[in-house]
Amino acid sequence: MGYFSRPELSRAGAALRANTLPALAAALGPLAASTDASPSQFAAFAAFAFQYCLTDPGQRLLPLADASALLAVVLPPANPHRGAMLEFLGAQTEYRTVTADTWAGLTRFALRVDAGCDAHADDDAWPVLVDNYVDWVRASRAKGGA
Repeated sequence: MGYFSRPELSRAGAALRANTLPALAAALGPLAASTDASPSQFAAFAAFAFQYCLTDPGQRLLPLADASALLAVVLPPANPHRGAMLEFLGAQTEYRTVTADTWAGLTRFALRVDAGCDAHADDDAWPVLVDNYVDWVRASRAKGGA
């Protein structure tokens, strides 16, 4: 996954006037609040996060384990899909990597569709991984789970 070098982190801290980790966390708080409040800012942040995690030149796919870890960081804890998506991604065996388009679809879906996926129509143009997630959620609900 991506990383910040010491000089990059030092420059960011100086720009934010934050010279300790608690001060940096406090300075980043308004950013988190703005991405929670604005779907377009969240989409831009999620796209940046995906690209940031592509560490090799020419890399276009993110390993599923990395995408899952990133999703846990990017989706707000209160998002109704966060826990279920992470569980689904850990349980499914069909996908081993995630493309930028699939990533954008996952994060967009998490913001737009209710937890029970009732607002999802089978003819919507979501990535197949999202459709598989919806099937998994509905099957879990039918069994009395999620």
